[in-house]
Amino acid sequence: MRTVKQWSSLFLVAAFIGGCLPEGANSLYGAAVVLLFSLLLLNVKISCNLPLYIKGLLLLAGSLCGKFGAAEVKDLRMEQVAELMPSLFHYGPVIVSFLVCLALFSLIKYAEYREENNRRSVDWHARNLFLEREDDLKRLLGYVHDPKVTTIGLEAEWGQGKSFLMEGLVAALQVESGKPDNIPYEIVKIDVLAVRLDSFAEYLVQEVNNVLFTNGRVSSNMRKLQGVFKAAKVNLLESIWEGVDKRYAKIFADFRKELLRLRKNVLIIYEDLDRLQNADAVRNILYLTEKLTAANDTVWRGGIKAIYQYDRRHMKDMGFTEQFLEKYMRCHMDLSPISLKTMIQQMQQDTKAAYKLTSQEIWELPMGSTYVSQPIWEDESVWVERYLAKSITIRRTEDFIKTVERSLGWFHNIQPWERDTVIAFSYIEYFLPLAYARLKEAAVCDLQQVFSIYDKGTEVQLVQMAQAYRKLEMEFMMTRNDAEKREYLEQRLAVVRAKLRRQVDYRNEDYENAPERFELYLALRLLKLDQIKLPE
Repeated sequence: MRTVKQWSSLFLVAAFIGGCLPEGANSLYGAAVVLLFSLLLLNVKISCNLPLYIKGLLLLAGSLCGKFGAAEVKDLRMEQVAELMPSLFHYGPVIVSFLVCLALFSLIKYAEYREENNRRSVDWHARNLFLEREDDLKRLLGYVHDPKVTTIGLEAEWGQGKSFLMEGLVAALQVESGKPDNIPYEIVKIDVLAVRLDSFAEYLVQEVNNVLFTNGRVSSNMRKLQGVFKAAKVNLLESIWEGVDKRYAKIFADFRKELLRLRKNVLIIYEDLDRLQNADAVRNILYLTEKLTAANDTVWRGGIKAIYQYDRRHMKDMGFTEQFLEKYMRCHMDLSPISLKTMIQQMQQDTKAAYKLTSQEIWELPMGSTYVSQPIWEDESVWVERYLAKSITIRRTEDFIKTVERSLGWFHNIQPWERDTVIAFSYIEYFLPLAYARLKEAAVCDLQQVFSIYDKGTEVQLVQMAQAYRKLEMEFMMTRNDAEKREYLEQRLAVVRAKLRRQVDYRNEDYENAPERFELYLALRLLKLDQIKLPE
């Protein structure tokens, strides 16, 4: 339907132009049509560009119809026009009514489109749930506005809200660009995963050239650069920047000057640079972008800047040292941490009370409070915080909350212990994936087998160790007047505590699956299996 409308519009415009052509322009018009179609036939294959030829034929047919129609009307005598007038008056009201209805229908559809568009583009500040991100946006804007900062590294784990923060930055810069006293910004977003790595240089130049084109400039260097990139795929950057051929560097410098002469800030945003998992590709991107953002102050105050989004840990895993990152990213910015409690409470503001996690339920979750409920050793909360710090992300927390709400919605008259189990299993699924995999493998097997581990060929039951500790702990609390027994119980508690701690220490190099053991221990605690009494 949309294509039919476009073609109909082309036909009507062509008919109007053909009808308005003066008689003396007939030969010139015919020559222009023949010339255009000749150029099309010589340079554009019909099989690959059929829509283009269809549009060309429509324009030709419409202009010819308009010209012949105008000629016919011109040759009509007054008597013939008078004969046509009654018919025109007879059908006139019908035609006018149809046009009015069509106009009203178009206005209604346009109003619906505007309303839908406004509904989709809700203000970033209205969608933002966390004050921490407001502060992050102010800091990021400060770095972007600083003329001395050319490259910014935005560091955070996947799912912490880097892309959402970029949306806020783009919205803020668009507002600033609309003010008369501010220097406008041109935004270039590049999704590195959507680009072929062997043609990244060509893609980057093309995207930046679009900025020139939309501002009414035609680059005299873009085609030259693309030719250079196509001719030197193998050692592209070395051939450009290491002096093998100075002409290439000169072309690139001239292309950069064309951008700077726009007198606009150009901001290039790279999304999730560390997802490439290709160190050479990342080096090429960093190297090429550094050359593009260099010498901003040679033309005017402002220029070309770049923002890289990545997880520092993943960059280190690819072999990038701190010194290397500092060379190509002059400014580093971390996202402000947000506690699990804050995320859950803010995300559940509009949730029904029956499906909402209470303060006590949040408090009992690992990382849901400042300490672990009923710890077995003193620094257990420190272990939990260090281990889970990278796992508690906004995206995972959102998925966790949705799963809890959906699961609670399936049950009617749910018991408190059933509710606790739903929350515990949902938490394990999203924040303790290693333990969750063991639970899935167990399926309908004995739950105690999930928590069995092997120490030098000997099976150790984490459940039994934790239950034994709780039993001794309860016995110790009930023994108040017998000092000798209390001392004996303290020794027993220390032995069990030390053994359990050694088994689940996620830093223990003696076990390949040390992180899995620690997650199993946390899952055991979440499911309250350490509070079940041992069989007599």
